[in-house]
Parts: sequence; C-alpha cells; structure tokens
Amino acid sequence: MDLRIDQVGSHDDFFELGGDSLLAIQVVTRLHRSGLKISVGTLYQHPTLAGLASACSAGALETAPGGPAAVGDLPIVPGQAWFLEQGLLAPHLWHEGHVLQASGHLDIQLLRRVFTLIVTHHHALRTRFEQRTQWTQQIVDDESHELLSEVTAGDRLGAVETDGPEGIARGLQRQLSLERGPLWRAALIVGEHSDQLVLVGHHLVLDGFSWRIVLEDIQSLYRQLQMGAEAAPQQTHSFRSWALALEARAARLDTAEELAFWSSIARTPFCQLPRYAPGPPSAESVQSVYRSLGPATTARAQAAAGRASLLALLVSAWIATARALGESDAVVVDLLSHGRVERSLQLSVGRTVGRFSTVYPLRVSLGENADLPAALAATQQALALTSERGFDYGLLLHLSPSEQVRTHLRDLPKPDVCFNYAGQFDASLLDDSPFCALSEIPRSSSLRMTGERRYVLEINCGVMGGQLQFEWRFSANVLQPEAVQAWSEQLVTRLESLACEVSPRSLPIAAASKAEVSEELTSCTAV
Repeated sequence: MDLRIDQVGSHDDFFELGGDSLLAIQVVTRLHRSGLKISVGTLYQHPTLAGLASACSAGALETAPGGPAAVGDLPIVPGQAWFLEQGLLAPHLWHEGHVLQASGHLDIQLLRRVFTLIVTHHHALRTRFEQRTQWTQQIVDDESHELLSEVTAGDRLGAVETDGPEGIARGLQRQLSLERGPLWRAALIVGEHSDQLVLVGHHLVLDGFSWRIVLEDIQSLYRQLQMGAEAAPQQTHSFRSWALALEARAARLDTAEELAFWSSIARTPFCQLPRYAPGPPSAESVQSVYRSLGPATTARAQAAAGRASLLALLVSAWIATARALGESDAVVVDLLSHGRVERSLQLSVGRTVGRFSTVYPLRVSLGENADLPAALAATQQALALTSERGFDYGLLLHLSPSEQVRTHLRDLPKPDVCFNYAGQFDASLLDDSPFCALSEIPRSSSLRMTGERRYVLEINCGVMGGQLQFEWRFSANVLQPEAVQAWSEQLVTRLESLACEVSPRSLPIAAASKAEVSEELTSCTAV
C-alpha cells in the first residue's frame, strides 16, 4: 500500500493524502492480517492513525464466514450480464493480462503449490459458463486443468510461437474456455538471470480489484511457502453468497421510485460526442490514445482530491471537456464502479475474487460558461446523488424479476462514453515480494476484436508507477483520431489546472454525502 508519502502524522487524513475507496479496502484487509478488527466504514469515520487507534479492537478473526455453499449454480451478476449482453462474437477471448518481473529465479514447484492454493480458495476462478436460451454459470468443485506452464525462448504455447510476454499471453488466451475452463492461466518465462510470470484471466471472473487480490496472494503465498510456513489466503464470504444476496435484494427494491430516478437521468437531452461518420462503433477499428501525468502532478491531484476522491476530479475534467463539445447543458457518462460497497447485504467481500464491478449512468449539468471549480462541485453533487443508487441500478437492469422493469431500463437512451478509474496498481507489489515490477499487457496486443462496440469512447485510467495514466479507446470508424487526441490533451490540461486550483479543505463536500458513504461502507467489512 503506497501513498508515496515519506512521513505520515498521527492526525493526517488518509483521504487527503490520496487514499480512495479501493485503497481503503486494502488497508482494512492488511489490518486484519495483524489481528485488528475494523470495517471500511470505520476508516471513513476515523481517517487518521489517531482515530483508528481508538476505534480498532484486537481479537481473533472469523476465518470461515458462514453462508450458502461456495460451489454450485449461481445467478449471473450485473457486471457479468453487462458483458454478456453486448453480443460479442468471441466472448471467450476477452481477458486481461499482467506480467510480474521476478528479482531472480523462481521455484516452479512452489509456484504450482501457490496456484493450487489460490484456485482452491478463490472459488470463482473455477466457474463454468453455458449459453442456452440465456447464459448460466456454475462453480465446480475442483479445477482439473493445468494452470501454470514453464516456457523458454523459442518454445511454443498453444500453437503460437512465443515472442516474449505478449506472445505467451496470446497462447494462454487461446487455452481459456467459458464452457470447459480454465478461465485463468499463467506461464513462467525462465530467463538467463531472472524470470517473468505471465498471467491472463477472463473478464467474467476477474475485475480490476480481484486482480489485485490474486497478485497479492501470489506474492504472499510464495514467500510463506519459501519460508516453510503454513500458507492460506484470507477467507471472506464466497462469490456465490454474494450473487445469491444480490438476487434477493433485486426482488426487494422499490422499482417505481428507482425507475423514476433513472428515467429522469436518461430521458432529457444530453451531450453526444461529435461523429464524423454514421453507424455503430466497430471493434475492428479500435484505436488507443495514451496520456499520463508526471509524478509531481499526480501527487498534487491526489492531495487536491482529498475526500472528494480522485474519481471526482477525473470525471469533472471530462465533464468540462465534453460540455464544450455539445449544445446541451447536461453530460451523461457511464461509470464503471468496483461494486464492493453495499449497505445492507451484511457480507464481507474485501478478499473475495469475482466480477463485482458494475456500471451506472452519471448525469452532470453545467452552464455554458461554467469554470472548472463549478464543474467539480456539480460532479461531486451528482456523485453524491447517484453513486448510492448506482449499485441498485445494475440489480434492476439485470436481476429484477420483472421483465417490464428490465426492458424499461434497457430502452432508455444510453451515453456513448464509459469512464473507468481503476485506482492505484502500485499497491499490488508487497514490500517483501519476490517480484520487483508489475506491468499490464496491452489488450490490443493479445486480443483480436470483431463486431460492434457498446461505447464510442472508453476512458480508462489508474495510477501506476506514481503516475496517473490514461488510455482512450475509441472506434475510428466514427471518431476522428485527431479529435480524440485533442480531447485527451484538453482533459489533462483541465486536470492539471484543478490540481493546482483546489485544496482538500476548499472542496464543497456535502456532509450528508460523507455520512451516506460512511453508512454504506460500515456494513461491508473486509476481512
């Protein structure tokens, strides 16, 4: 966990130092390793070391939470349904890949034991999907497939000649199967002086936060086995328990009130991106534009965000950029949320692997001459109003027992932009890790996409190596690359200005919003 700050005082605020909700879950998880029982909500209520010291209670942790059996049939959850309903021509090819660079050589037998422990403990990695009249999923008792291969330069893996980590990832990708499994695989590249571990996992079972859990488990379990210690990942409620609880909650929601709220967001006009050609965005034409902020500017942005969250700064910079492109006062964007925060399920999922992330629309209205602080204030207000209900939006859209409700939400006008802030991947390398570097394999290098895309533009961002990094993925058959390039430059310029203009103490955060966030998080204890 790294806020990239040399000294932290006992009364320094975690969120004003750059912490966010994803890091908060990781902080609580590591406190539990030390025997300190604390909820994520407690960290929001007591965000200083002094406050936590008075709030923590030491004691034995529950190692096996109760609930339904971890294996068996389970409903398709909102994040999975959102993916499967896009009608992709080759859904089995959609995966994410990472490379862990080792400091030296690794013991492959220890690694095989690590992978056995992980796939045994994280049940969702043993999921099988089947498409009949609709998609279904089942978590099986055991994983029968080999998960880890050992390769050297010139070896062939999955009928693809390896050409470094990216070539190996392509070979691993072709060994994934939604119906038969496995849905994640790895290969150890044996080098002359040090090794690399290449990992690929399917989007349906590993979201961004789940990847952090798996990456941390690989490191910590390897070190424990290396020292001859008994090794086991931390136990939290199973993904199947979570899925069944979501299904039950969807049946209890006040649909009339929720439908009225989400209809008001989508039914009135909002800005659309200017396209130079008609037609749907194609996957074949996808291109990417990359941007990044330097370490100093990233640190300023994190400090400026404080309790408003870096997400609010990032989204407000995009809202201001998009507002300048359209004639409407309103901008609507789909937000990808990590989805692990829920106030009434009473489940601990801070160390559970699966597809928790979900999507909901955010609407922000700005006047024609609104400045950046006004855009930030409007974005914060919209987030406070919408994020509490965003979780339930996905439940109604995908899990409501009423076909009429699901159809109503599906038929509402949709934004053409999706915004995803993935948090800080710097926190994924542990202090005593056998690995010295972590990198992500670009999707374009390991995935050949075809068909129609849901969004014209996807803005993906996160902190890696102390720098805020952006990827703008767009369909060049409808958007001009020069235009996207210009928009990305404008967003970065606005973000730099916001980082310099605002301070945590000056941000207009509604007290009710903070209280609501704390209340929702309190019941989501990560153990």
